[in-house]
Amino acid sequence: MLEDFPEKLKSFILSPTEAFRNIKNGDVGDALVYYVVLLVIYSVLSGIVNYFRIDPIMKVLYSSVPAGTVAIFDIMNIIYGIVGGIVGFFIIGLVLHLFVLIVGGKMGLEQTFKSVAYASTPGFLLGWIPVIGILFAFYGIIVQIIGIRELQEVSTGRATVAVMIPLIILFGLIILAVLFFVFAVVAATGIAA
Repeated sequence: MLEDFPEKLKSFILSPTEAFRNIKNGDVGDALVYYVVLLVIYSVLSGIVNYFRIDPIMKVLYSSVPAGTVAIFDIMNIIYGIVGGIVGFFIIGLVLHLFVLIVGGKMGLEQTFKSVAYASTPGFLLGWIPVIGILFAFYGIIVQIIGIRELQEVSTGRATVAVMIPLIILFGLIILAVLFFVFAVVAATGIAA
């Protein structure tokens, strides 16, 4: 199951089209194990980066945390990251599959789950690197589009729509939530007056 793990990592980074073709008939259980192992690696490496405050964003966030609780906070972040990542896997897979069905994908939910698992490779493998890690997350979106195209046997355009529409909706909801929060704070504190 994990004997070809390093080779899969390399192939999903360097040649994702071929990699998805190779796992098309693979087991969704293998994909989930791959995803969880990668998630644990990512969570631990992110925890280490956070512990040493290498990431400038995390330095600001941690500046208000009492010194005695920082290590506990870091360990809890790792655990929450793993649990949240597993729950997120299923939620993302189900939502993505809804849009795959809308664009005409007919190869089944398991193929979408495999796409989600393997497309996480760039973001999980290299996304923990401060500042530039976000580039690998964006590359993961491209890999996700390739995965949906190959595993659901739809065109690149349809795969792009299936992947991007939920992301656009998510970012829209995040922007609305932030705006709501800002307006609520302004209204509650009377800052604008």
